[in-house]
Amino acid sequence: MPCLTPKEQEILSWCARGKTSAEVAIILNRSETTINFHIANLRMKFGVTSRHAAVIKAIKLGMPLLS
Repeated sequence: MPCLTPKEQEILSWCARGKTSAEVAIILNRSETTINFHIANLRMKFGVTSRHAAVIKAIKLGMPLLS
């Protein structure tokens, strides 16, 4: 199971809720570029090519996404 930072966990959770990078940036008061940076790290850690695939893989691994 990938070791995620708290920020990556938070962003993955918002992705699981269907939020776009722009929406997550507004929610977290960060730039969209910063959000996309974290999403790229998530994709690399999960070995997938999309945010949706990262969410699906996290669910399959039993990671809690929605709190």
